[in-house]
Amino acid sequence: LLVAYFTYNRIGDAEQRLRELGMTTAKHVAASAEYGVVTCNTAMLQKLAKGVLKEGYTQFVLIVDSRMNHLAQAGTLPSGWEANLQQRPKPLSEQDFVFVAPIQLREVELQDFLTTDGAANAAQGGKPIGWAIVAMSRAPLAESKKQMLLAGLGIAFAGLAITVMLAMPLGRSVSQPVRQLSRVVEELAQGNLGARVEQNSGGELLLLQTGVNSMAHALQTHHAELEQRIREATADLEAKKEEAEQSSHAKSNFLASVSHDLRQPMHAIGLFSATLKHRVTTLEQSELVQRIEDAVTALQNMFDG
Repeated sequence: LLVAYFTYNRIGDAEQRLRELGMTTAKHVAASAEYGVVTCNTAMLQKLAKGVLKEGYTQFVLIVDSRMNHLAQAGTLPSGWEANLQQRPKPLSEQDFVFVAPIQLREVELQDFLTTDGAANAAQGGKPIGWAIVAMSRAPLAESKKQMLLAGLGIAFAGLAITVMLAMPLGRSVSQPVRQLSRVVEELAQGNLGARVEQNSGGELLLLQTGVNSMAHALQTHHAELEQRIREATADLEAKKEEAEQSSHAKSNFLASVSHDLRQPMHAIGLFSATLKHRVTTLEQSELVQRIEDAVTALQNMFDG
């Protein structure tokens, strides 16, 4: 965009300089042709026209008097200008690069060489005594435009090529580490705590890669410590469970042994009390035997519980 803008401005400046050159040339011819028009010195005017035509940008030079009579001509008149010369010349549009300048007498003493009354009357009335018509060639301008466009295109393509050459390595140096960071973070999220980033960048990307690797190392370390703690806690729980099972087994054996050892005396007491119950004779003895049986029954229920 910058190349297009400046190229367009340069082309516009070139056209403007050509217009200014054409107007300046026409005014110069008008000023130089004053004496030749007054004296009708066509040889001098023709020499002047040919001298101006030697300039690279001038296409034709035409000098006419106030009656539109040709006094000097160099170059080829464009078509349509013969009819235009039948009336007072006027500048065409700026796109035609044809410039008209009036030839006027300057305020000087002209008694020595003014030979006609018409010239004197023209000087007195301030009217032009002739016209200088200069047309500028488009060929040099077209060639200059072409060179400017080619140069602009060359600069634009060269700039784009350099930009691409710089952008591709820069993009790879930035995008590839970022993609690698994204992949490693995703693997960490999936549980692969051994994933690491290659620290092959520089600047802030290197700090980011180092930080991700440090984070991954810390996660892996904490995960290993947590697993070790879980294993230790599990082993401790298993040991306590085994101890509790052994204690429960010992308790069961102890209770079974105690129950077996105590049930035999209790059974014997029950048999003796039943035998005694049939041998008592008094009510007081019978009540005492009944209390013994009740006590034995309570003890049996307690052992069963």
